[in-house]
Amino acid sequence: FELSRVHTLFFSSLSPVGDGCPLLLSMSRKESLGGVLAQAAAYKKKRQGEPSFFDFDFTYPADELTSFSQIEDGSHDLVEVRVVQPSGQRGMHAKRNIKAGEWLVVSQPVAAYWDAENDAELLRNSESDVPSRGGRDDEAKLESTNSPDLVVGSEEGNRDTKREGALVLRVLEKIKGRPSVWTDTVSKMYPRGMAEASELPAWSCSDASTRSRIREEMAGLSLLSLFDSQNEVTCDQIALRLPLIVRYNSFGMETSPEQFVYDNDLFGMDFLAGVGLYGPVLSYFNHSCRPNASKFAVGDVMILFANRDIAAGDELCHSYLSHEYLCEDDETRRAIIANDFELDSDPVSTERPKKKVKSDNNKRQRPGDAICVPPFVMARRFDRETGRLNKPNGPGRDFSCNSRYLFPIWKARVLEAQGRSNKHRFDNKHGLEHALPAWEAAIEFAESTFPPLDARKVALYTQAALCASVNAFRDWAKVALRTKGCRVGDQTTAIRYANKALQMHDEIFGGGKERYLKRYSSELLDSGKSRRQMSEAQLLYNIEDLWDFGDECWEGLMHPN
Repeated sequence: FELSRVHTLFFSSLSPVGDGCPLLLSMSRKESLGGVLAQAAAYKKKRQGEPSFFDFDFTYPADELTSFSQIEDGSHDLVEVRVVQPSGQRGMHAKRNIKAGEWLVVSQPVAAYWDAENDAELLRNSESDVPSRGGRDDEAKLESTNSPDLVVGSEEGNRDTKREGALVLRVLEKIKGRPSVWTDTVSKMYPRGMAEASELPAWSCSDASTRSRIREEMAGLSLLSLFDSQNEVTCDQIALRLPLIVRYNSFGMETSPEQFVYDNDLFGMDFLAGVGLYGPVLSYFNHSCRPNASKFAVGDVMILFANRDIAAGDELCHSYLSHEYLCEDDETRRAIIANDFELDSDPVSTERPKKKVKSDNNKRQRPGDAICVPPFVMARRFDRETGRLNKPNGPGRDFSCNSRYLFPIWKARVLEAQGRSNKHRFDNKHGLEHALPAWEAAIEFAESTFPPLDARKVALYTQAALCASVNAFRDWAKVALRTKGCRVGDQTTAIRYANKALQMHDEIFGGGKERYLKRYSSELLDSGKSRRQMSEAQLLYNIEDLWDFGDECWEGLMHPN
């Protein structure tokens, strides 16, 4: 059919419409996710016209959210809290056999703070800042570095805790509006008592203004008499425990972070990043370096799912580490986790963080000096000539995943950007043919290191499928065969990776082909002609051939049931 029709139908998939297309894969589960995906798409469109917008309000059916009461009374059909032996601490366990891909819990936060809010605040401050010769601004700067609450030079002092501080303020607002937020929900999270809290390092906000606001709000809380006869005792608990609860129980919220267009201003969803304090349900999922559960978010809706088959009675754990670091040795994993948690001597321990060890100078000790940055950000630091990682000044560590995972990704994307044939001007090293083996090297690492079901594998399979599809279908393959030095694609390999991507995506997110197309439409579109020198026509027809998107599915995007 006509290219103009394909073009129109493909772009229509970017609209926030419901999931109504007939599908070959299962559509009987996870249907409510379509609603929040539609909301995310609508917010992306609004942000493109109004970059300062951040009033995100995601709605999810209340009866499908996991409540703590279900865990307390044992009515949840999949999970329950048990004592973990031999530590004696509590953790989440499977009540029955659980299949890979099943959703374990679905939760929305007690309170959330979006990065977009901080960006807007910084913009307002930059517009209102007036250079001064001294006075209050200089006093504030002095206070921010000399405050007795800030352990200068310690790990806590080096961490940027402004987002945590903003989240503390957000939770305090919720408590003032409804005191049961504290008594029924927040108070049930770690640390669960004053004695437990007193053993942990004191928390402090790294931002002077936010720290000052927290002090004021905490001081004024007891004056509101929110907790009747227990008001003073409860307010003291909130003052000590709430910042630590936020510190140890908040989760980062990122929508589709596995996609390579994530931080693209036009196509990505990084504007929906933030931090949220979820209820006590999620806090019972402990850490393991061999996790059987993983999480993903759409907006502030957080979902934990089984990333492999799980037997009844097994403890359910996710990893505090990004999965590419699971291949590292014990010392390196500790160095990474030390930015947030310190575990005992067992490298796969699932225990809660123990009391921090302090040295004679009263500074928290760090078990390593790893510099931790997001993997795809780190991948941009590779030198194009030497292939070595350009590290910033100061202590650092070379991770095993750099050479085995990040460098192949970087190499594949550079070669695709050049888009040259292997025989182009007698160039035998920098042709497009070498991009697919690089993607496959990253896939090999992911398949040997990541859990069986992992969203990042979906992104890698998708990229490999697109790479192999160049000049692999229809008349483009025929022309390539007749053109000297022109790269001919690999139709079989392209379809194999496309099927892997679709199958794994459906196991995690549900919704079959249509949901895959909705979540990955920007990834597919942006990964086309500009990086692989495909024409728009070839890209769109390749997408149709790779994932067998027939007329009825394209029409379903235009006219959902």
